[in-house]
Amino acid sequence: MFESLNQSESLLLMLRMGLWGLLFSAMVFDWRARRIPNWLNLGVFVLCASVLGLGDAIYWREVLTLFALCALLLGGLFYRGLLGGGDVKLVLALVPIMRLVEFPVFVGSVLVLGGGVALVVGRFQRQVSDQPMTVPYALAIVPACWPFSTLWL
Repeated sequence: MFESLNQSESLLLMLRMGLWGLLFSAMVFDWRARRIPNWLNLGVFVLCASVLGLGDAIYWREVLTLFALCALLLGGLFYRGLLGGGDVKLVLALVPIMRLVEFPVFVGSVLVLGGGVALVVGRFQRQVSDQPMTVPYALAIVPACWPFSTLWL
């Protein structure tokens, strides 16, 4: 199966597998400890930038516009206490492989999946303790990447 891949295609495949591994790790960290380590977000960013660099064309204007848009939108959600810092950094790390046109659909997917995660987590957390609910949004961010993985990756 892999014999027909040239060197850049096999490198791209390894980067994709590493990226999915890091995204899955972020999901597990967020589920267990409700925080995503900075080294993990940095690894996701480096792999996404590498995938962008191996692509056919780099659209820097689009990437920078989307980065600014994400920073404003997610920064506002972080400021209001609706989203954690690790979740914001995880989405910002994914920006190099996103396209501006797909961003609204991605955000909608994260919000819908995040609402579902919030309902489930809230239900279990209310039974266990009286502490305020914290939502592991990486459980929504990573699955929201799946439909776009053929486009981005």
